[in-house]
Amino acid sequence: MVESKPPMFNGKNFLIWAIKMEYFMRGCFLWDYVERDITINNVPPNPTLAQIKLHEEAVVNKARTLSCLHSAVIEELFMMIITWKTANEAWDKLAAEFKGDDRPKNM
Repeated sequence: MVESKPPMFNGKNFLIWAIKMEYFMRGCFLWDYVERDITINNVPPNPTLAQIKLHEEAVVNKARTLSCLHSAVIEELFMMIITWKTANEAWDKLAAEFKGDDRPKNM
């Protein structure tokens, strides 16, 4: 059974949440967008239908990954990561803030 909602992060136990979140996103084929900041190239001139489809899928998946992270944090943490434009940046910011500590550090 595939879980339909990502695990929620409330600012505590980051490492446990991060493991759950990683495998949730792997199951959705989105983890690559978190792990590395994938650049989506423009469609080449005179693209094939396959190239157009791949480009559209990449654009949607990149946005879906960030949306998934936005949905997986409480409102206070959402406000902290809202300015980041990629899932990679948002993940890195959360990891820097909460990894190895159950209490948020001062920003």
